[in-house]
Amino acid sequence: MLKVLGFVAALLVAVPAFALPAPLSEKELTEQSDLVALIEVLSVTSVGALPDMETRQALLFYHAKAKVLEVKKGDVKPGTIITIEFREVPEDIVGRWEVSYYAGEELWTYLKKRGGNYRATAWNARGEQVRPAVSNKLPAQPGQTISAE
Repeated sequence: MLKVLGFVAALLVAVPAFALPAPLSEKELTEQSDLVALIEVLSVTSVGALPDMETRQALLFYHAKAKVLEVKKGDVKPGTIITIEFREVPEDIVGRWEVSYYAGEELWTYLKKRGGNYRATAWNARGEQVRPAVSNKLPAQPGQTISAE
């Protein structure tokens, strides 16, 4: 009886767990993406903050301006400047389920169209990095920009 009560008590105080879905294969990433490209991240700007629905923590939202260097899939021409949206991850979350982009880096990425902008296709949408970023930091306040120059 004590074991059953202990189990029920544990269930009552359990914290919801967040699990990452299985990574997509390169084939799945390509199929599900509107754009597969080598990009150079020119700048990253914090465009605002909103509270997370689960944690109520204020999370920053970002726009990365990137120059398309080479295209494997998609109708974007090399030289085009695109905007990639992403957001900060809550502090208590285990795992990296949001793809971040950093000023100055060149990398292959898998993107889905979202209005006039793009978002990473999946949490493992970062492909091979060709050149490292000038900084691995993101803007700390809305309106702040980190540029590659």
